[in-house]
Amino acid sequence: MRLLSLRQEVCIWSDKCAGHISRTQVHLTAEFYRVAAILYLYNTYPGAAPSLERPGSPMSPKAITSISALVRQAFMLLDRMDVCASPWPLFIVACNVKEDRDRIEIMRLFDEGSKERRIGNYDVVMGLVKAIWNRVDLNSDQAREGSARVSDWREFVDVRMGIPPFA
Repeated sequence: MRLLSLRQEVCIWSDKCAGHISRTQVHLTAEFYRVAAILYLYNTYPGAAPSLERPGSPMSPKAITSISALVRQAFMLLDRMDVCASPWPLFIVACNVKEDRDRIEIMRLFDEGSKERRIGNYDVVMGLVKAIWNRVDLNSDQAREGSARVSDWREFVDVRMGIPPFA
């Protein structure tokens, strides 16, 4: 569980050709990736996720964060970013949202990102996210209990529609 207690340091080496680099944006993006990595860990290996049934974990309380708290943290980071130009962490967050208002915000962020980067990846990833949301919604009994999860997002990839860049 080293991922939960890692200390992140971002080094930025300016270059004459690089132009202006916003240190704040770089740090926000790095933290967004870290939060998404923890969400991905919890989704891939549910035994790693904090549980109410496992009190008294040896990990520090600060390090152990619930999925919903990580999603909230991701949205706070996104609110501080100029634009989200990273499809993978946004996809991971999208797979973990439950509320319609959060889904609407995710769709807005994907739309904004696709306009900024002008690449087709965002459309492919958004199609994948919608397929996952549909599956979760179809499992309405589990969704009401908050336990509806997609075990492997790759089962939703339609190669005719394109493959996400992180697949």
